[in-house]
Amino acid sequence: MLPRPQTDAVFKKLQSEKDNQVCMDCDRKHPQWASVSYGTFICIECSGVHRSLGVHISFVRSVTMDGWYPKQLAKMKNGGNRRLREFLKKQGFPSGISIKDKYHQKALEMYRENLSKICAGEAPRAIPKIGYEKPAQVIREAKPDNPFTGVTSSSSSSSSN
Repeated sequence: MLPRPQTDAVFKKLQSEKDNQVCMDCDRKHPQWASVSYGTFICIECSGVHRSLGVHISFVRSVTMDGWYPKQLAKMKNGGNRRLREFLKKQGFPSGISIKDKYHQKALEMYRENLSKICAGEAPRAIPKIGYEKPAQVIREAKPDNPFTGVTSSSSSSSSN
């Protein structure tokens, strides 16, 4: 874990950049949380949504309250809100999509992988234009009220005639 004065100095510099002064996902000013996975700054409200995505999609840390490891700080230095916004624009992502729909995308999986490679000193892969893939609608079947008979309330009333 890096000493607090070192991380504070890095974050002071990163947060002086205009694009990092607003939340990556909702444009609230002065975000104090980060998605390490993308090297982006997010507000506290969006950080809760990011946490719900799972650490395999978005690993969230507080800029001020959490300790930081060198690899995590490297992602922040090599990422940034501007870089991810430019990537999303090039990929043709629509504005106004939910955080869940935005980050559960193949293009962003490849972006995360490339950021990790860059931080490890490896060459990133070229990411083709994949674009935004609208999530499929999930159609849920009615579950039986009585799992032993398999009868649902709606089917029991219609089958009693």
